[in-house]
Amino acid sequence: STGVGAEGTALSCLYHVARKEEVPGAKQPVLGSRVLYLDKDDYRIHGFEGPVKLSAGCIRLIEDDVKYLYNHTPVSTRVVVAN
Repeated sequence: STGVGAEGTALSCLYHVARKEEVPGAKQPVLGSRVLYLDKDDYRIHGFEGPVKLSAGCIRLIEDDVKYLYNHTPVSTRVVVAN
């Protein structure tokens, strides 16, 4: 499942993964335990424990899905977001 808030519907564009961050113990529960930062507009792909909820401008994935993506996506990977 993927959750995108109202601002996220305007994300259609080509991005790149600018950096990745692990959040040990999910100190920031809003971001989950893994975050992939995109190179434009300060958007990010991150996990969320529990049901996927909408986020303003970010792309939220179920925690297990974002962990998989984090482990298999190198920095500089192209990310195509389409409506």
